[in-house]
Amino acid sequence: MLPMNVGGTLATLLATLPQRQRQVQAMTLLRELADKYAIADLLLIDNIELLFDRSLKLDPLGLL
Repeated sequence: MLPMNVGGTLATLLATLPQRQRQVQAMTLLRELADKYAIADLLLIDNIELLFDRSLKLDPLGLL
């Protein structure tokens, strides 16, 4: 099982959105990615620095 590269994968998806939509869509996109990468309810994640980006206004500890 390969870990989900949160930073690279999520950043690529967010880059296609206008700046104002990024914080609105970040949580939804992250959930969709997690569903895609999870195998039997197990999800390995890596490169989570993007979750701490203040412009996205996420609660990274709550997400994890």
